[in-house]
Amino acid sequence: PMEVAPVPAAPVSISQSFKNISYSPWRMNLLAKQLRGLTVPEAIGQGTFSAKKGGAIAKSLIEKASDVALRNHGVARESLFVETLFVTQGPGRKRIKMMGRGRTGLSFIRSSHLNLTISTIDFEKRVNEAPNGSQRRRWQRLAKEAAGAQAALEQGEVGEPATDGRLADLNPL
Repeated sequence: PMEVAPVPAAPVSISQSFKNISYSPWRMNLLAKQLRGLTVPEAIGQGTFSAKKGGAIAKSLIEKASDVALRNHGVARESLFVETLFVTQGPGRKRIKMMGRGRTGLSFIRSSHLNLTISTIDFEKRVNEAPNGSQRRRWQRLAKEAAGAQAALEQGEVGEPATDGRLADLNPL
């Protein structure tokens, strides 16, 4: 069984980054906008079913950060949300572009860095600040699910984290 830290009283914030991804920052930023502000299970679901290459990269980074939160702080995934997810431009590479009639040109291969911060959700604040009834019910439902997941975690009913803490299954090049 995995060792889990006790539940913290203070809010938890975990930061992770994935550097030198061979994927355009503009394309990666489209996914970052889509996943920013979602709860961790929702973001993992969006990354899983995204048709884009960056979806799997962002999903594995979110899983890695949530596993760190589970191991080091004892916080279940259901009580975390993607606070910040932004993309910065990485180093570029120039390559020769072969063209017709013996001509050549330069092609610039872009890369990006993906930066993530996940934090615990203050469910009471979210319920009180909900703009309408459906949002209020949604946050109440999510709070109930997070409490159930945290109780299962404390009883030891949760297995090992989904990833081994590395992004070895992805080839960023």
